[in-house]
Amino acid sequence: MGTLRPIASAFFQLKLGHGYLKSYLYRLKIASNNKCKCGKTENAKHLLLYCILYREERFRLFSLFKGSLEASAFNLRLLLYTEIGISNILVFLKETSICIRKWHIERSVEVEEVVEIGEEIGEEIGEEIGEEIGEEIGEGE
Repeated sequence: MGTLRPIASAFFQLKLGHGYLKSYLYRLKIASNNKCKCGKTENAKHLLLYCILYREERFRLFSLFKGSLEASAFNLRLLLYTEIGISNILVFLKETSICIRKWHIERSVEVEEVVEIGEEIGEEIGEEIGEEIGEEIGEGE
């Protein structure tokens, strides 16, 4: 049995820098920013090597290399262009679902929920400020 299509698709998106990556979507003006949930620029290098949200999974990924490499040897070239890197990165992608459509949709929903909550809070604050201003104006008469 081969690699599942969503995992293979995620692998090639990371390799090419296209797809559900915010840095790519932002360049196309599809996303409002290029930031990962952790606040850093979201690109393949960030997600695979540095993002704190995937620290545990990355540790397991690095352990798959069984001590054959030092941590400083890990880079995109190793992970995306070597036989051992590819086989291990596919395990990582299966664990994390990075760059899979469902991953993208779930984080988009989270952002929409945060925006809606922010708008509600903004409306409440605006109403309170309006009431305070109204009271001050009324008191000044």
